[in-house]
Amino acid sequence: MCQVNGLLRAICLVFLTWFWVIFHVTSFSAKRFTYIVHMDKSVMPKVFNSHQNWYSSTVDSLNLKNLHSFGGHRSSPELLYTYDHAAHGFSAVLSLAELEALKKAPGFISAYPDSSAQLYTTHKPEFISLDTASALLHASNYGKDTIIGIVDSGVWPQSPSFNDEGITTKVPSKWKGSCDRGQGFNSSMWNAKLIGVRYFNKGAKENIPLYIQDSALDRRGHGTAVFSIAAGNYVKGVSFADYAEGTAKGVAPHARVAVYKEDLFKNSVAIATFAAMEKGIVVSAAAGNSGPHCSSVENGFPWALTVTASNTDRQISGTLIMGNGLNIAGWSLFPGYILSQTMPLLHEKTMSNCISPVLLSKSPYGIVICEIGDIKRQIRSILRVNLTAIILIHEDPPGVVFQVKAPYPYIVIRPKDASFVITYAKNGNTPFASMRFRQTFIGIKPAPTVAFYASRGPSKDFPNILKPDIMAPGTLVLAASSPYSREGSTGSNNFAKSSYMFKFGSGTSFSNPHVAGVAALLKSVHPKWSVAAIISAIITTASIRDNTMHPTREANINFETASPLAMGAGQIDPNKALDLIFDATPQDYVNLICSFRRFKPQIKTITRSSNYSCVNPSSDLNHPSIITSYAFKNFMRNKGISEDRNKCRRRCTNL
Repeated sequence: MCQVNGLLRAICLVFLTWFWVIFHVTSFSAKRFTYIVHMDKSVMPKVFNSHQNWYSSTVDSLNLKNLHSFGGHRSSPELLYTYDHAAHGFSAVLSLAELEALKKAPGFISAYPDSSAQLYTTHKPEFISLDTASALLHASNYGKDTIIGIVDSGVWPQSPSFNDEGITTKVPSKWKGSCDRGQGFNSSMWNAKLIGVRYFNKGAKENIPLYIQDSALDRRGHGTAVFSIAAGNYVKGVSFADYAEGTAKGVAPHARVAVYKEDLFKNSVAIATFAAMEKGIVVSAAAGNSGPHCSSVENGFPWALTVTASNTDRQISGTLIMGNGLNIAGWSLFPGYILSQTMPLLHEKTMSNCISPVLLSKSPYGIVICEIGDIKRQIRSILRVNLTAIILIHEDPPGVVFQVKAPYPYIVIRPKDASFVITYAKNGNTPFASMRFRQTFIGIKPAPTVAFYASRGPSKDFPNILKPDIMAPGTLVLAASSPYSREGSTGSNNFAKSSYMFKFGSGTSFSNPHVAGVAALLKSVHPKWSVAAIISAIITTASIRDNTMHPTREANINFETASPLAMGAGQIDPNKALDLIFDATPQDYVNLICSFRRFKPQIKTITRSSNYSCVNPSSDLNHPSIITSYAFKNFMRNKGISEDRNKCRRRCTNL
C-alpha cells in the first residue's frame, strides 16, 4: 500500500495518519477505567425503592446507549460498589464515552478515577507517658469497648498482638459491622479483639487481577503494624534480632478493632473523613513522608487530625570501636552480635561518595567510610555489592537506618561523630576498628525530634489552618507484621523468616495509629465529646519541649528549633488531654470550605447533601491552631525562599 511518489505519497501519509489517530482515539475512548461517582441522593426518582437500585439502573442504562462502531463492540459498564454512609454514589468500570453519558444523568455530582494512595510497640507508649500508671489509660479502662476502624492493607490475624486476653465483655451492641471470609481467612480468626473484617478489591482486580487476593489477609504487613500500634494487646518478650526487647502493646490495648482492606482513593479521603466527623467518629490521618520540603503535608483537612512523625529517646544501636580508643554509638539493625576482628578503616577519594557500585566492588578488605551525600543513591549502591563492612553518614540516622537492610555489617552515624572517624582514618597510624551490634539504649537526648522525612506544612488546601496538627512517635517503631512482609527486613533472609511476627517500621503512617489510640482512650472517658472536642483536647495539650526541657528540635545537623509547620502543636501528651476543648459543628466546617472560592463547586461532593449552605462563608473556625499567611510570607521572604509554596523545594525547617 502507498507505493507511490510525490503528492500521492503525501496524501497517502495523511490518510494513514488520520486513520491511526481515529483508531487510537476510538480505542482509548473504549478503554475502561474504574471511577468513583458521587450522586445527589435527594433527587432519586420515586420509582426506585433503594439507592442501590437507582445506581444499578443508571449504570445499566449506559450499556444501552454506548455502541462503539469498530467491530460492533458494545461496552459493558460494571457496577462495583454502592456507597451510602461516607459518600452517596458508587464505583463502576466505565469507558470515557460512558463517563460522558453519565454526567448527563439526573443526580450526577462528580466523578474521578480510582487511584491508590500512599501507605504512609515496645517503648513508644511509655515515651508518650502511657505506662502502667497513666491516668488516661486507667480512666479509660485501657480503651475497653471503644472501636477503632483501620483502613489499610488488611490484617494478619494470627499475630499474638490480636489475642483477646483480658477482654471479658461481649462485643458492644452499637457494633453493626461484619466479618468477610476469604482466602486464608475463616471465622475462627476473629475474636473479641478483632471484631470486624471487610475487604473491597473489585476496583483493584480490574487493573491487576492476577495479584489481588479475595481476602482481608495482610501480605504486605503494613495494616497489621498499624493495627498493633493503635490497639495491639499485651505480648511479652518481643524483640527484633534482640533489638528493642520488651513487652509489645498498643496505645489502647483493650479496644476493639475493625479492619478494612481497601485501595484508598485520594480524592475520597476528604469526603470520607467529613462523613465520619458528622457521625461522631474521630479520624486521624498520616501527614506523609515527603519532608522536609514546604507544603508537602497530605490529608490537611480541618475536620481530621493530621499526624506527623517524631524520633524518640530509644536508639537501635551499633557501636564503632576504633583503634585510638574512641567508641561511637550509631544506628544499625544488623542482626549479628560482634564483628570482633579489627579491620582497616578505609576512606579513599575514589569511592568515598559511595554512589558507584563498580568502584565499591573494588574496595579492599576493611570498613568503608561513605561521606555524607545522596543517601538514597548510596543505599542502592551498597546493596549491589558485597563489602566487608560500611559506615554511612546522615544527619538523621534513625530516619534512614530502616532503609539500609545491608546483608553485611553496617552502622549509620551523625556528621558530628563522622568527623572524628574520618580524621582518624586519614591521619592515624594504620587506622583500624571493630563493630558491636544488638544494642538498645533508652534515654537518648534530645528527644523527641522531628523526623527528617516527615512532611511539612502549610496545607495547600487550607493554608489558614495549621497542619500538621500533632506529632507522635513514628521512627523505628516495633510492630506486629505478616510473614510475607519484606518491610523491616535486615537483609538476612534466614533471620527475617524467623522473626516475622514483629518488625521495625518508620513513617507518619506509624505515628498516626498512636494518635488514633489516644483518641479512642479519650472517647472511652468522654463518650459525648464531639470530634472537634477530642481533636482540640489533643492539640491544645501537646508538648513543645523535649527531654532536656528545651523547645523541640529538628533531627538535622544543627538540631535547629522546630517550627509548628514541622511538628504542629507538638508531641502528643495523652494524660493532659482530658479537659480543655474547642467545639465546632459540621456547618462550621462547611462555612470554612465556602470561604475558599475554588472549593465552592465541590461543596455537595464533600458534604453529600443539600442540607448545608454557603450563606455565611467564614474562615473564622473555632479551631485550636491557626496560621497567618502574612507572617509566613514575610518569613519566607526573609529566608530568601520562593513565596510560591507550591513550588518551594527548599527544606521547610527552622521556620
